[in-house]
Amino acid sequence: CADTLSNTYTLKTNTYDATLNQSHFQFFAKNIAGGANTVTVTWGANKSYNRLYIGESSGGDTTNLDGGGAAQVQAGGTATDYYSSGNITTSAPAFLWSSNQNIPESAPGTGTLTAGATPAFTLRETAGGGIIGAETRDTEAAGTFDANFTRSVAHRCITAVMAFKDAAGAPIAPMLPILIKQAIHRSFSY
Repeated sequence: CADTLSNTYTLKTNTYDATLNQSHFQFFAKNIAGGANTVTVTWGANKSYNRLYIGESSGGDTTNLDGGGAAQVQAGGTATDYYSSGNITTSAPAFLWSSNQNIPESAPGTGTLTAGATPAFTLRETAGGGIIGAETRDTEAAGTFDANFTRSVAHRCITAVMAFKDAAGAPIAPMLPILIKQAIHRSFSY
């Protein structure tokens, strides 16, 4: 993951589903340079389906932004909040960003995807009829959280969460979706 403004990206979670040979990665960059930018992500030749989501927030801790991350693969279910990232424990108030990726692609876009109810998240965007979705939540205090999604049709999924520490005395502004893209390519440049 690189861009034309030379921002530095940190890998937060790297989750592999050996059953379906698919991976889910989350990166973040802090204190990014402003201006027009092209982000390039390149995947290996053996990955069949790729998705890219770019979001932007402001108001995070500029020196110690990283609040942790978690991710896991689940076989599929339709119960409320069935899909979970697994627990993440924050040491300070934090902004949580979560994604849920529907795999396999053999049944793309079937059913609906909704944000987690407990704790309450806000669904920010979906693509491909619910193949991938992103949600956010701002916490008021340190604690243990998991990011949840509900699907109306059971799919094998990877769910992940990243936490970003708030700047002292101010919550992080909600993430604005910039791009959510899925395609059968090995390289994206946007």
